[in-house]
This record gives sequence, structure tokens and C-alpha cells, in this order.
Amino acid sequence: MSGAVLRSELKCSACREFYTDPVTLPCGHNYCLRCIGRHWDWQEGIEEDLSCPECKRRYGKRPELNINGILHNLAVQLYPTHPRHGGTGNFCTECSMPALAVKSCLHCFTSLCASHVQIHSKDEEHVLTTPTVLFGHRKCFVHRERLRYRCTEDGYRACVSCCLAGGHRGHKMEMLSETYEDRTIKGKLIPKIEQERKELS
Repeated sequence: MSGAVLRSELKCSACREFYTDPVTLPCGHNYCLRCIGRHWDWQEGIEEDLSCPECKRRYGKRPELNINGILHNLAVQLYPTHPRHGGTGNFCTECSMPALAVKSCLHCFTSLCASHVQIHSKDEEHVLTTPTVLFGHRKCFVHRERLRYRCTEDGYRACVSCCLAGGHRGHKMEMLSETYEDRTIKGKLIPKIEQERKELS
């Protein structure tokens, strides 16, 4: 089995991310426990029969679900550094598939795997340091697009593709730049408002 096929087998078809607490439905399809729970919550909200998102098999009530230990262990053992498995998530920002970063460039603000370090610019201004997670989160490692949004539901950063067709489709998002500006404004205004309240009291 090729690496690409194996990676696809270890990803939830709902969120398109590596499994977190994978469960197997009675029909045989696998999902993250959280993903199938959200799907069924949505179906209950619109008063629809619970079903498998893939094969549409209907269930009269929520089936009892247990964590698929084999699938969970495979995902964790093959991709132990993936953020969903408690790793640092310090990946190469230039690779199309997750690859561990071995260096970070302070000039380009990128994290680089061993292959990309070899072809990276050797100019003096491109200072390479030990890998830093600050750069690893600037690009989506799934879509290789810049992370521009923050999901208000789970706090993860997302690119445009994640918002439109990926695991964050339908979630309420806020732009990262707006988030920073909002925090800056609040940080300046709240102390002034509190000071004025004290003066009025």
C-alpha cells in the first residue's frame, strides 16, 4: 500500500483530517467521534433520521459507538507528530504532504524539511535556525494556502479552502488580522473604560 493511499485511509471523510477518536458505525464506515456526533446533532436539529453520511444507512436511534483502537493506533503510530495526535505540528511549510521541519528560515518565515533545506537560498540574509512552530502555522499543510482565518468553534486556524470545502465548512470564522486588531483595540479601550467607571463612582 502506497503512502498516499495509507494516508487517505487514516483520514476521516467528514473533516478530511487524520482520525481523532475514530469510531466504526454498524455499516462499517469510520468517522472521528466528534464528526459523527456533530452530523447526528445536525440531523436531530432538523428532525431527520440519523444516518451514515457516506452510505446513508438509517439508524432509529444513536448506535452505541466504541473507539476503533486499531485505526486510532495506526494513525498515531504512523503520524505521531501530527497536531491531532498531540505532536508539535512543526511541519515543512513548503511540502504538499506533512513532513517534519528540521530548520526554519528567519528571513522567509518558513519551516523546512531536510529536502527543502538543501534547495533553500544560501544567501546570508536567509538565516536557518532550529525549527520553530511559529512558522509552521502560516500555511495550511493540507491545502498549502496561507492561514487567514480562525474558527470560533474550535480555535484552529484555517485557509480559504478549509472554510469553503474542508473540515471548517459552515463554521463561523474570523479573519486573523481582524482578530489581532480587535484584541489590540480592546486592550487599549478596556483599561480606559474601567478608569472612567472608577472616576464616575
